[in-house]
Amino acid sequence: MKTLRVSSFALNGLTADQSAALIIATLTPGVFCVVSWFRVPFVMHFSVPIVIADCLLIGCSLASGFSLSGAVHDARKSALVATFILVLSAASATGLVASRPSDGAVHLAITLIELFLGFCLWGAFSSNWSDFRRVFLIAMAIGILYEVAGGYALAIAARNTVGANWVNFPAGTTHVRQLGFYGIALSGLCAGLLSTAAKRRGRFIYFVLAVIGFAWTDLSGGRAAFAAGLAGCMLVATLAPAERKRTSALYLLTAFFLAMPLSLIYVPDPLWWGLPSILGRLFGFHSAMEFTTGRLFWWMGAWRGFLASPMIGHGEGQFLYEVGDGRWNHPHNSILQFLYQWGLIGTTSVMVIAAPIVASIGRAVREMPDVALPATGALAGLLLMSLLEGSLYHGFPVMVVVVCLAILASVSNKTEFP
Repeated sequence: MKTLRVSSFALNGLTADQSAALIIATLTPGVFCVVSWFRVPFVMHFSVPIVIADCLLIGCSLASGFSLSGAVHDARKSALVATFILVLSAASATGLVASRPSDGAVHLAITLIELFLGFCLWGAFSSNWSDFRRVFLIAMAIGILYEVAGGYALAIAARNTVGANWVNFPAGTTHVRQLGFYGIALSGLCAGLLSTAAKRRGRFIYFVLAVIGFAWTDLSGGRAAFAAGLAGCMLVATLAPAERKRTSALYLLTAFFLAMPLSLIYVPDPLWWGLPSILGRLFGFHSAMEFTTGRLFWWMGAWRGFLASPMIGHGEGQFLYEVGDGRWNHPHNSILQFLYQWGLIGTTSVMVIAAPIVASIGRAVREMPDVALPATGALAGLLLMSLLEGSLYHGFPVMVVVVCLAILASVSNKTEFP
């Protein structure tokens, strides 16, 4: 692994574009955490700092020198066609069905940026950035650590604030449950890094970071995050090289259980934060609606909306106004989210784009475990969480998912990304 020292223009051993990409990956979560504290509605609704980071990463990947025309030629033709159909269908829904087409147009523009980011990162990671993938994942983990540190510091600073809104806590988030996005990504990345670290010191560092990731997930008070984070890391242990399976599982289970008392050091609001919230929502319910904390209502509303426009959906960002009563951005289920906003055409297109990459994870892990395992850990956790939360709606977790898919797709020529 390259030794990183700051020089005048770049980190030693890396090109200027790689150094810039590392800086962006490292600073983005912490910057988003600080910016969110000012609660600017437009900035938070569209995750503006994340979109800016996406654009900057596109610029860095293009500066790496990979051939755009060559990447188009090498990409799966089915994925290219599916991308075109997705964009055309989503644009049609925005113009013809959406009740707030201006809002939908902004969301659609962000989706286009995310699609192009995935394509550019795949092109860069497949060529000039091929030796840079693990370093980039480490930078992402460090960046998430900055968000955790910043968010915890903000929570402590606000501990004596009378009437503090602990539910809509702003730390790169608009709701305390979204802290789980960062915790799951950190623990998943570090699970893979730990399982493939060559030296004991590296394994210890990644173990500590995994503990912090699990603790931050626990502090989010979310049952979905709690379960998805553990499941993603156990998948990493299962896929780890044979000689590391048992050790990895032991390390990760220890990190998971050690994080529980660590998360209890400071719980701002036991009703919404931490293990008290998780346990209360697991065992303190009196009805199915209460157990799902309103999700049945959102799911039924999303399903009825899908049936009303099954082919092209309602357009992006419309759930908030048409079902979510101006408060809920998504139905807390990624499948229903896609069906509602994109319909059958768009949802099928997304499956054509992403499913082959996910299906080839096993081969990618066998070919290059030091890169594929960290990406798999973060990706699996966020995908599982998306079945009950909005980790495929909000800007930062989507950015992590796009990066992980691009890296997994770049591992071998057989695993292609559009």
